[in-house]
Amino acid sequence: MTTEAREYARFTVSGLGIGEVALEARLTDTYRPCPKCPTNRADPHGTTVSIYRVEGLLPWWLTLEIHWCESAEHSDAYLRRTAAVIRPAVPEDPAAPAKRAFSITAVSGARRAVVKCTLSDSDCECKACGRPFGMEIYNADVQVPLWARSEIFWCGGCGHGFVFVGPRNRLYWQVHMAEE
Repeated sequence: MTTEAREYARFTVSGLGIGEVALEARLTDTYRPCPKCPTNRADPHGTTVSIYRVEGLLPWWLTLEIHWCESAEHSDAYLRRTAAVIRPAVPEDPAAPAKRAFSITAVSGARRAVVKCTLSDSDCECKACGRPFGMEIYNADVQVPLWARSEIFWCGGCGHGFVFVGPRNRLYWQVHMAEE
């Protein structure tokens, strides 16, 4: 069974950390071959995977994508960070050293958000500058589903910062395209 890529699609997802949820997504890209499907001689390029982006569910600086294989036998959901620049929004408040606000600006400059955060860990090694105690880790104080919790890593020494969404960004969900 094959399915054609549509500009908008509805999916039903279920799995670890969520019940059954209906999502609407917009087609953003395609790639081939599908890394999970075997190729054959009739179609040496393999099956096409359509990437659908779910909008409106998460803050813009987090991206939820569904990679839908045209074979309709499997698909995956991925949580990714959106390309952005992170900087402290205001100076630290000496009265509340565990609280901090960060400005997250899209690389394109089209979007900006100020996110309030709470310090969760400090004195970590910065991978960018090598400072042994430069990196601080903050929990973003935003309302998102538990599976989309993210942290902001910030080095006070070199100014390197990024949104961390976990060591693996694949969500182990069952994904089904809804019937029209």
